[in-house]
Amino acid sequence: MITQVLAAGRCVCWVRNTVADALQAYARFQPRMPEENLLLFHARFALRDRLDMEERVLASFGKASTPTQRAGRLLIATQVVEQSLDVDFDLLVTDLAPIDRVIQRAGRLRRHRRTADGTPQCDPAAADQRGEP
Repeated sequence: MITQVLAAGRCVCWVRNTVADALQAYARFQPRMPEENLLLFHARFALRDRLDMEERVLASFGKASTPTQRAGRLLIATQVVEQSLDVDFDLLVTDLAPIDRVIQRAGRLRRHRRTADGTPQCDPAAADQRGEP
């Protein structure tokens, strides 16, 4: 499913429970994707590298990110993506986790109002890609 969504020009986040699992998932996709479209984000980065990666994640998946910045991008992350990052994804895949973690992760799925092509939507009255609850 991940590869199908990426091929359709959407963005995906796969949240893994451990750094080892995240590294394994990254290694699985690395040979099949352009380097600029695959991001790995976990807590074991050195502080400067982690801050740099956080900026890249926000640029690619943040509230103001454009369809071009999001299209075909995959973020493989650990729990760091759950905390204090205002990001959203077209598809979110998660490992099994306690329900409070799953709910926190689900909050990153289509979090921001966007048009069907992923452009940020400013008009609260206009229809967006999220549909009806």
